[in-house]
Amino acid sequence: MTGRRAVRAGDRVLIVANPATRREIGPILAALRASAPEGVELDIRVTSSAGEARAIAEDCAHGAAMVVAIGGDGTVADVAGSLEHGAIPLGIVAAGSTNIIGRQLGVPTNPTEVAALLWGEHEEQVIDAGYCNERVFLHMAGVGFDSELFARTDGRLKRKIGWMAYLPAGASALREKPARFQIEADGEAFDLLSPLVLVANGGAVIHPALTIHPDIDPRDGKLDLIVVTATTPVQVARTLARAATGSFSESSFVIHRQATAIRVEADRAMPVQLDGDVNESLPATFRIEPASVRVIVPSR
Repeated sequence: MTGRRAVRAGDRVLIVANPATRREIGPILAALRASAPEGVELDIRVTSSAGEARAIAEDCAHGAAMVVAIGGDGTVADVAGSLEHGAIPLGIVAAGSTNIIGRQLGVPTNPTEVAALLWGEHEEQVIDAGYCNERVFLHMAGVGFDSELFARTDGRLKRKIGWMAYLPAGASALREKPARFQIEADGEAFDLLSPLVLVANGGAVIHPALTIHPDIDPRDGKLDLIVVTATTPVQVARTLARAATGSFSESSFVIHRQATAIRVEADRAMPVQLDGDVNESLPATFRIEPASVRVIVPSR
């Protein structure tokens, strides 16, 4: 849809704001209030604990003309998973450390600009949603180096300096021994040693320019399985570094498959990160829900 407005007088807009993010939510809420159309009710709910965004959206989204998620990628995914499979458009106000979901879709990060987008003319981009067990992720799930990196990152440091807070945790996670994984992707089975398994719906890491595979598309109805088979810290570091030059997918240490259903197990207990939040563990089953989220994006 192009050139449309999502709200008008008499509508209710649910705003779910996570204050435990890098950016202060006060100026963001002020910008939304200042430019909201006359007669539109802003139902503002501020979370007080991890995971509460999902519960708030489940309880309060019904009947809203729009739901706006203010926070990092994990908050955005939690809210998106509660919007009745695309029945309600989702507005994204990036306030986390990487904000890769909104940035890949071209959503501005400046509060004034994003307010103008939400209340003004825009398009709605329909994208797929990934599920890990019954929890939604919009961009990427990871096990191994990826999940250990997120688990070891200091939350206070992340809110202070952003993505650079991942560097010390990344150096520590590189020293972890590879695990033996048993993976099934649409019937194809793998049994291998790996330091990193990704299940992707979006194709970039940290920054939209750092893509891990050119075929990953959040609108194709498929998940992308990425398995790194490098086993030494040096091999792993060199393989991951190829993302900076756009050649990660060309590495001989990278396996890529597309599937609609994936199951991952390992020889030891391992956490799973979903859009930057570590909130699941192996064994895990992944599936795709095509065209189930409508995101407000700039008009082309």
